[in-house]
Amino acid sequence: MKAVRVSDQVIELCDVPEPKGEGVLVNVEAVGICGSDLHLIDSNMMNVIPGHEISGITSSGHPVAIEPMLSCGICRHCDEGSQPYCDSALPNTMGIGIDGDGREDYCA
Repeated sequence: MKAVRVSDQVIELCDVPEPKGEGVLVNVEAVGICGSDLHLIDSNMMNVIPGHEISGITSSGHPVAIEPMLSCGICRHCDEGSQPYCDSALPNTMGIGIDGDGREDYCA
């Protein structure tokens, strides 16, 4: 499977493994590029597969939008229901701190 990787302001198409593990397999239909992505590219801070605005279809045919932020669930912000402000959210956000799901076919 192919994905776009951005590193040192260079955009390249690379091979990536099929998704494995737990989760729901989603056929990626669309991936947005937003201002956050452009800022990270311009400031040379990106070394990941971009894509934190993802939508697609599950293997059972349901349309979905994917939550890109992997919050800890235990900090004060998470406890208050404010996951976007989670103490560990930014480094664990797909397409920013970890590889996003901007792949050509599937994500899980």
